[in-house]
Amino acid sequence: MLKSAGGGLTVTDGPFAEAEGPSGGSALIEAGSREEALELSRRFFKIVNDAVVRMEQIY
Repeated sequence: MLKSAGGGLTVTDGPFAEAEGPSGGSALIEAGSREEALELSRRFFKIVNDAVVRMEQIY
């Protein structure tokens, strides 16, 4: 789970999180590693500002 607030990025493990508000939308990205996926997420958060994102690996 990724959470962006105030320009910072918090990464936590686990597929379940407490819902704090409305949710919606999805994006599918292709990344060669977990680190690359996190870097792409950082770029995304620069556009949308504060948000919560759940990342899942698809084979």
